[in-house]
Amino acid sequence: MKVALVWRGNPAHGNDANRSIPLAKLAPLAEVPGVSFYSLQVGEAARAELPGPFPIVDLAPHIEDFADTAALAGELDLVVCVDTSVAHLCGALGVPVWLLVPLVPDWRWGLYRDDSPWYPTLRLFRQRQAGEWEEVVARVKEALAREASPASVSPQALHADARGEAEIWNNRGCAEAAAGRHLEAVESYREAIALAPDLMPAHYNLGNSLYALGRIAEAAESYRWALALDPALPQGWHNLSLALKAQGALDEALHALRRALRIAPDYLEARHTQGELHHERGELDEAQACFRENLSRDPGYLPSWNALGISLQLQGLLEEAVDCYQKALALKPDYLHALNNLGTASRSLGLLEQAKACYLRVLEIDEGYADARWNLALVQLQLGEYREGWQGYECRFSNVDPIPRLEFPRPLWAGGSLEGRTILLTSEQGFGDTFQFVRYAKLLAQGGATVLVQAQSEAIAPVIATVPGVARVLVRGEPLPEFDCHAPLMSLPYLCGTELACIPAEIPYLFADPALVKKWSPLLSGERLRVGLVWAGRKSYKDDLKRSLSLPLFEPLSKVAGADFFALQVGDGAEQAAIPPPGVKLTDLGCNIRNFADTAAVLTRLDLVITADTAVAHLAGGLGVPAWVLLPVGCDWRWLAEREDSPWYPGARLFRQTRRGDWNEVLQRVADCLATMVPKGGQRNRES
Repeated sequence: MKVALVWRGNPAHGNDANRSIPLAKLAPLAEVPGVSFYSLQVGEAARAELPGPFPIVDLAPHIEDFADTAALAGELDLVVCVDTSVAHLCGALGVPVWLLVPLVPDWRWGLYRDDSPWYPTLRLFRQRQAGEWEEVVARVKEALAREASPASVSPQALHADARGEAEIWNNRGCAEAAAGRHLEAVESYREAIALAPDLMPAHYNLGNSLYALGRIAEAAESYRWALALDPALPQGWHNLSLALKAQGALDEALHALRRALRIAPDYLEARHTQGELHHERGELDEAQACFRENLSRDPGYLPSWNALGISLQLQGLLEEAVDCYQKALALKPDYLHALNNLGTASRSLGLLEQAKACYLRVLEIDEGYADARWNLALVQLQLGEYREGWQGYECRFSNVDPIPRLEFPRPLWAGGSLEGRTILLTSEQGFGDTFQFVRYAKLLAQGGATVLVQAQSEAIAPVIATVPGVARVLVRGEPLPEFDCHAPLMSLPYLCGTELACIPAEIPYLFADPALVKKWSPLLSGERLRVGLVWAGRKSYKDDLKRSLSLPLFEPLSKVAGADFFALQVGDGAEQAAIPPPGVKLTDLGCNIRNFADTAAVLTRLDLVITADTAVAHLAGGLGVPAWVLLPVGCDWRWLAEREDSPWYPGARLFRQTRRGDWNEVLQRVADCLATMVPKGGQRNRES
């Protein structure tokens, strides 16, 4: 058998180091009996490696151009070469070519396949690890030995042997994958594909192991290969959809799921994934239709009961969501996802003890269930169980949807003395959180610390700078000075051992800029009661639909004589100030408020602010301005439960919904209470 070798390309090529091979690495091929080797290699640098470590006939002296190369190649049985023009020449001539390509080959050689649609006589031998040519040469040697074997072995028999060996490799990969050894499984599946490129299960299984390894793009490509071989494979379409979803290609993922369900209408897992995909796209009605269709086909399909409950809960249909979770738990009492979600729905309904029992049951079964530990902490805090609640609140950095922990070169403060040390306190969540917990700066400063505060933005920094004990305020992204340790602001209650009876509530601890107060004063004069209104928070907050109101709901205030109302609303919902409720005399100040320093100045000139649960409630509380806070059923944990006051803000009064979603009754109570602050005669009577 006459075999030609080409081992190096043009050294001026930008990728030559990646594609060329030293001749010495091809020496194992000489161990194959019945083969004579010839060199078609040109170029002085490459030919300097001749005569080489094994017998090889140098044909270069007979080559002046590609016509000579073509003539010589036509007399050979096989050309083994690297990725050079010789491969294309021989492929076009119909000469058998075995092409050795690196792990990341030129685009024209595609991925995974060992043949080429460009050249039917070309076979690809791919690296499986970058720079690893020895293993490639070993496979070439094995294939060459089969080619050089006696002609009595038929091609059909060789094909059958290769396919049988491929199936063995595929089965081995399945066993390795079942044991969780996906890296080994990938190699086994690739061995199978190298032997039998049309073995569909090997491509499909390769996709599954790559997906398990987080190599999503490669997994998607493997599923596509499997589906090219068997377009009627519903599992292939389903798993392709998962890979596409992970890549953010949601439209393509939906298309793949529809293909799967056309092939197999009873494929519950695929329809469930379709529902989850609609859910992710915000198409809750479509998601619910998928889950309900699944449950009509199999009422015992637990994931769809749970997912339907989540979707209903997002729409505020809490009682229906509870029913879904309970049906799932009736089928499987230890179904932890449903039990955790039942706790969340119960908390939203204001059933705190029931919610707490759900979370405790989850943790009894699985103490590592991070989401339940987080949810339990929120309920404990709302119940005033601060010792346990603050400790559990620390898991916010490690739950399913974690709050990002800021990383610094200095250690976290774990409590203990700060005498003579500088500590950086970092904001981590909303503006209201920063206003509420920056009060601890004074305690730390009294303990001998120099306190730096990193605020979210310039919008809040001037107000934070007024807090007693704060030595300096920095804005996130600004270069940091030297400090000894750091702590998230919302970890301070835990680190300081705060309990309900010892909340640091020395009010005020926030102060308005006198110059800004003077600027705003002309707009806030007169003897009538001055009342600020804030009706909505930012829409991006996950519970905003529950906490925010609309300005028309404040219509009962029109019956309060002797009061002037001022809109402090900025951002989302601010446009509503242009059309106040009939009879409500409203001055829009929000359109000229630039930052929280302006808001603070306005607040200090008001007798009262009536606000949804937004940052303004905390700002007013910290300033000592009377604030009436409007709260939904299932309100945020910091307002505790079943009380009208707040130990965090002595000047605050809480107006809670008595029926979920009913703000009309709340605003009527507010109007009735406000009327008592304007006695006959129109005298101002500033109370909270």
